[in-house]
Order: sequence, then C-alpha cells, then structure tokens
Amino acid sequence: MSLRSARRCLNRSRILHPGNRQRKSPGIVVRIGPLSGVVPELLEQAFTIARAGTIANQAELVTESTSIRVRCSQCGAETEAGINRMICGECGDYHTQLLSDDELLLASVELNRSEQAVE
Repeated sequence: MSLRSARRCLNRSRILHPGNRQRKSPGIVVRIGPLSGVVPELLEQAFTIARAGTIANQAELVTESTSIRVRCSQCGAETEAGINRMICGECGDYHTQLLSDDELLLASVELNRSEQAVE
C-alpha cells in the first residue's frame, strides 16, 4: 500500500506540469490522517523507490500528521477527537460525525526550473 500511495503522490505531482521535462521537483508535502491506513515511515521508504526516474528523483518527501475532527450532532461544535474516543470536545456527547481522519492529501509540490530551461 505504501508504494502505491507513493506512486499516486508522484503521479499527482506530474499532473501539475504535464510533459514539462525542464522542471524538477525538490519537495513534496503530504498530509496523512491517523486513520488513513498509511504509515508515514513506510511511505517515506516507498517514496525513495517510486521517485527513481521521475522529475522528483531528488525530491524530499515531507509528511505531516493531521488530527481527527468531529462535528457534534447535539451542540454543532467542531472539535478534535481521539482515535478511540470520538466524542464532542465541547459537550462530551458521543453522537458525532467524522469530518476528517482518513485522508492522504498531496498538500504541496515544490518546482524548480532546471539550469537549461532558464534563458
């Protein structure tokens, strides 16, 4: 799963500049939710393999953890929650709706022009 996720991140970064071989990608930032099923350390290892032969062959992968957020059905508050404790942080009710937790988001891609492309 980690190698597939790493390849997806690289494919997404290519969408931003299709066919443009004059650019290099020195950095990619990914946000990982705690319930996404992705282990950041394994994703970083898989990224090293997946980036070979791409515009991101020298890129650094930066992973950022996100928190679990819920919306309370009783009071309407949006608060952070724990993995096994998804209760409202305001009123303590357990009738909550999950807002974020399982995402794997490509947050940013840094691009540099190669020396040859600059005129």
